[in-house]
Amino acid sequence: MLSRLSPAQKEEWLLRLWCAKEAVAKAIGQGIVGSPLNLVGQEWELESGKIVVELGGEMARQLPAYAPRRFTVHTGREGDLVFASALV
Repeated sequence: MLSRLSPAQKEEWLLRLWCAKEAVAKAIGQGIVGSPLNLVGQEWELESGKIVVELGGEMARQLPAYAPRRFTVHTGREGDLVFASALV
């Protein structure tokens, strides 16, 4: 998906993805376990800012109760700030 975006949009959506991963990790009470690659953005909606995140790798192994879940994260931008909110 990122390859279709302009450089500015790509930078924004990489930040949104990072924020989405942090939001999920904090919502389940762990923080990111190991690498940020252990949280995977599966779906992205440019219009709404929604990102669906799943656990993978070490996080999925350490938190098996959360591993099969898909977390919907709502992201947004206010000026130069990017934010994300996840409910578990």
